[in-house]
Amino acid sequence: MLNEAPEDDVRRSDLAERFIDACVTYLYRVETPLPKTEFQGRDHPIVTNKMISGPSIFDGLILAFFEDHRSYSGRASSVHGAPGWKYAIFIHVDDISTPKKIMYSLTNPKTRSTLRHEVQHIVDRIRSKKKDKTPPAPSDRTNADDGYDKYFNSPSELNAYFHNVAEPLLERIRFINKHGLEMDGIFAPIDPDFRTWFSKHIASLYGSHAMFWNHLTDDNKRKVIKRLEKLHSHYFKLNKAIQAKYSEE
Repeated sequence: MLNEAPEDDVRRSDLAERFIDACVTYLYRVETPLPKTEFQGRDHPIVTNKMISGPSIFDGLILAFFEDHRSYSGRASSVHGAPGWKYAIFIHVDDISTPKKIMYSLTNPKTRSTLRHEVQHIVDRIRSKKKDKTPPAPSDRTNADDGYDKYFNSPSELNAYFHNVAEPLLERIRFINKHGLEMDGIFAPIDPDFRTWFSKHIASLYGSHAMFWNHLTDDNKRKVIKRLEKLHSHYFKLNKAIQAKYSEE
């Protein structure tokens, strides 16, 4: 899936952002405790896509919240044997005591990035209608490098992490498409020379995003670069069109 057209990447990104925004809005407005589901011996608050009025493509998706202020991890999976539920996302947040406390966690850029990543896994599952075969991330240091190589180069992780790495471009494109405004003064400028921008951007990655890049095969690195370059070009075409529109008015 590393050959997506820029327009497809933008649509996928927009779906994830609309789902997250719908979730944040619902959690802000709801006054009653959230329903709960039992998992691993503990009850966890949940929302469903229908509860939050998210994009219809995610009907059958539940989002379960796990309390852990030390972690920004998450997991996406298919659901079997539960009528009406097809997919699930499990996400760690700082505090699950009230809906608003959960909402505040979802405004944290790291938590939001994790949720955006997991939503991309759900999009892939819906599109492929196949069980994900992503190898688990290594849980210890035994043969960890081999495990990380397999994990980060698996097709689904390639796609989800690509969207994390591409977010500086995607958020600007989403803004232009939504508001029809120039980017100047709203976001930090993106260098129009792709190689210059790319070098600085890759050097700025940290945590799991840096690990993703460092563990990619050379072939997959080339595919990621090519896909980023298409998005970079797409962004500047949109921005140029907006600037031309305002200069005519």
